[in-house]
Amino acid sequence: MEATTAVVVLAGGTSRRFGSDKLTAPVDGSPLLDAALAALPGDADVVLVGPARPTARSVHLVREDPPGGGPAAALVAGLRLALTGPATLLAVLPGDAPAGGRAAVALLGLLRDDPSASALVAVDDEGRYQPLQLALRRPAAEALVASAADGGQGASARRLLLAALGPDLRRVPLPPSSLFDVDTPAQLAAWAAQTSPQVAALVALAERSSAGDRPVVLALDGPSGAGKSTLAAALRLRTGATVLPGDDFYAVAFAESDLEELGRLDDGELADRVFDWARLRAEALVPLAAGRPARYRPFDWTGTAGPGRLGAARSLPPAPLVVLDGVYAARPELADLVTASVLVRAEEIERAARLAARGDDPRWAGLWERAERHYFTHVRTAADVDLVLG
Repeated sequence: MEATTAVVVLAGGTSRRFGSDKLTAPVDGSPLLDAALAALPGDADVVLVGPARPTARSVHLVREDPPGGGPAAALVAGLRLALTGPATLLAVLPGDAPAGGRAAVALLGLLRDDPSASALVAVDDEGRYQPLQLALRRPAAEALVASAADGGQGASARRLLLAALGPDLRRVPLPPSSLFDVDTPAQLAAWAAQTSPQVAALVALAERSSAGDRPVVLALDGPSGAGKSTLAAALRLRTGATVLPGDDFYAVAFAESDLEELGRLDDGELADRVFDWARLRAEALVPLAAGRPARYRPFDWTGTAGPGRLGAARSLPPAPLVVLDGVYAARPELADLVTASVLVRAEEIERAARLAARGDDPRWAGLWERAERHYFTHVRTAADVDLVLG
């Protein structure tokens, strides 16, 4: 190794949620891994941690010990090999982040321009550390490797980073597109959809709807399985929008009701009960529409939160564009806070395939379908929204 810059690319993992080797999946005509590598400086030494794969540029290959030992072990193994060369600046990025190379270049540039900085870590717009997106001066990288017991096997990358570098670790906010990684086919679809006509239409609608300094609130409504969340994620990647998931406000009382009792309700009553619009309005939409952060406890779909079914509090930052994503997003009770509303539709065969892949309990799915059919027939139709997609 002769370069004074080295980049460690973490490319292990099992791609379990993707269903096949995600790093070979196509992104803009190239494998995902090559997309992550593309922006890296040509004179940088690249250490690839993971199994051997064909890449468009030359790399030094290493495996974490043992293979499958986790992200912290991969981080330590990659840095250890990179430090056998003369590199004075080192970066780390995940191989499944399409813009990870651009993020690494940005972090390295900030580190190079600030002699007082020894270690930079990316953070997202909610302030969460991204411990696999780093830029380090050589002494910081050496300290990180030296601090890793058992080579980092099974350790938390975030805790390892904080324990080794502590107050020397500086946080650098990066945009959503720089931090986005691909774990599922839906996330890959969201990345590709950034340049789609549908997302272009949403951007144009948001621009037309802008009114002064107040945020634009876009309600992305439509039946389950229509593709709303993919569009919302793509819009966030393209614009930096804050996405408010409607699923976070599934009604606790509805979830904890007896199925037989719910089955006796008519469709209109189901539509009124399934979604807690009052809590969404008060806790999230009112502050975000006013340009303030929102803090609320999302509905816990895993069932681990116990009675009450609300998970740990989450915070959403304000943004010029807020996307309310979910069935019932365009409810009349929210209309005064919504700048523009969109109905997203899909072919029934496509929608049915997506719903089948979710594996929902058919008893609950039947109730949700009845409620949605009533809502989109009698409460919010195509004539009631500003834009119809699909």
